[in-house]
Amino acid sequence: DLEPRSGSMQVEQPVTITGNFRTDLGYTVYFGTQRSARVAVRDESTLVAVAPNTETAGTVDVLIIADNGPAYKIVQGYTYQGAAGGNVMEHVGAGPQRTGGGGNLQY
Repeated sequence: DLEPRSGSMQVEQPVTITGNFRTDLGYTVYFGTQRSARVAVRDESTLVAVAPNTETAGTVDVLIIADNGPAYKIVQGYTYQGAAGGNVMEHVGAGPQRTGGGGNLQY
C-alpha cells in the first residue's frame, strides 16, 4: 500500500510504502519513469521513497526493485496532481498609501 497516493507535480513528496522488506537490502523505487532520489527502509514492513518532481500530471505505476533482484509493481499506484485552478494573479492593485509622518496606513 502507499500513503499518500497522490501529490503535487512540483514538490518532492515522501511516500510510505507498506509491505514486506528486508532491512539488509537496498531498494530502488520508480514513480512512472522517474527514479526516486531517496529511498530508505524504515523497518521490515515500511519503506519510504520520495516521489520525484515531474512535468506531467496523471497516474503512474510504482515499481519497487530490491537490490537482490525481485521487483514489485503497484499498478496505477500514485497520482501526480497539477496546480489547482491554474490561474495566475498578475496585478492586484497599488496597495495602501502612506499618510503624513507616523507611518499609519490609509485605506
